[in-house]
Amino acid sequence: MSTFIILREEILCLVVLAVLNIYTRDIKKTVRGASFGWIWAFAMMHVIFDAITVLTVNMQEMIPESLNLILHFCYTTTAIWFCYEVCVYTSALIYPISFVKKMKTTLVWVPITYMLIVWIFPIKYGYSGGTYYATGPFVVCSFAIGFLLMGLTGAMLLVHHRRINKMIRRFVVLTFSILLATAIVQAFVTEILFTGATCTILTLGIFFVVENPMTEIQERAYIDMFSGLKNRNCYIDESKELTEKYLKNGDTKIGIIYADLNHLKMVNDTYGHAAGDDMIRTTALVLSKNLSTAYNVYRMGGDEFLAVYVNPNSYVIDTEIAKIHAELQEVSKAKDIPFSISIGYCESCEKTETIHEIVELADMYMYKNKKKMESA
Repeated sequence: MSTFIILREEILCLVVLAVLNIYTRDIKKTVRGASFGWIWAFAMMHVIFDAITVLTVNMQEMIPESLNLILHFCYTTTAIWFCYEVCVYTSALIYPISFVKKMKTTLVWVPITYMLIVWIFPIKYGYSGGTYYATGPFVVCSFAIGFLLMGLTGAMLLVHHRRINKMIRRFVVLTFSILLATAIVQAFVTEILFTGATCTILTLGIFFVVENPMTEIQERAYIDMFSGLKNRNCYIDESKELTEKYLKNGDTKIGIIYADLNHLKMVNDTYGHAAGDDMIRTTALVLSKNLSTAYNVYRMGGDEFLAVYVNPNSYVIDTEIAKIHAELQEVSKAKDIPFSISIGYCESCEKTETIHEIVELADMYMYKNKKKMESA
C-alpha cells in the first residue's frame, strides 16, 4: 500500500473521529461512558501516530533512529490501550459495575507492562508495496499483547453473550471478529497498515449501536434503574422469544428461579426505608454475581426476582443457590439486619407449554420454602 493511499486513509479517519467527538460529549460519565471516551481518544491518537510514522519511516535518512523508535512506540502503545479499553467496555456491557472496576484495576497492568518491556525488543524496517514499514520483535511483542487483550474480550463474549441485548450482541460479535481478522492480516502482512481505519470503524460502530441516545432509551425500557437488573418488561419480551425458540421445540429445557426477600417490611419499619432499599440493591448484586450461568436475571418488582436458565444443570444451579444463601448470611451478620431470601426452582417438562407456567410452579415452590424458613 503506497504512502499516499495510507495518508489519505488516515486523514479521512481523523476527520470522521473529530466529527464524532461533537456528538459524544453528552455521554454520561459512567464506567462504560468513560471507557468509550478513552476508546475514542486512543483511536484518535493511534490514527495520528499512524500517519506520522508512515512519513518518518519513509524519511529514515532525515529522521534520527531514536525518534523513529519513540514514534513507533507511541503508535503501538495507543493500539494496546485501545484494545484494553475495548476489553473494559465489553466487560461493562456484561458484568456489575463493582466487578468491572476491579477488572479494570487489574487489567491495566497489561498495557503498563508492555510499555516497560517493549524497549528491550529491537525494531526493524522492511519495504513492500511502495512504502517502508516497521517489523521485527518490537512489532511481534505489540501484536502478542494486543491478541492477549482481544482474546480476553472474545472469551467474555463467548461465555456471557446472553447477558447482552440481542442487537448489541450481534454488533459486538461482528465488530470484534472484524478487529481480530484485520489484526491477524496486519500481523502477517505488516505493510498494509490499516489498524487506524479498523480502530475508527470500531469506535463509530460502538457509538451508533450502543452509545447513541436512541439505544440508551431502548435500554432504559428494559432496565430496572433501582437495582441495575433487567426489569419485568424485558422478561415479558424475552420469555415470548424463549418460548418460541426453545420451549416449543421440545429439545431444550428451560429452568426458572423465583426469589423473594424475607423480612423486608420488618426491615423498613424497624431500620427505615433506606435500609430496605439497600437490602434490595445488595440482593440484586448478589444474584447477578452468583447466578452466572443464567440466561438473564430480572427484578420483577418490589422484593421479587426471577432468573431464566436455558438447558439448566441442576447441580450447578444448586451450587449457585447455596452461594447466594451463604453470601446473604454474611451480609446479615455484617449489617446486623435479618437478611435472607426464599428461592423456588422449577424446570420445564412435557406438560409445560409456556415459560409463564414454569414461573408459576417456581413461585409455588418459593412460597413453600418461605414457610419452611419462617417455621424454622
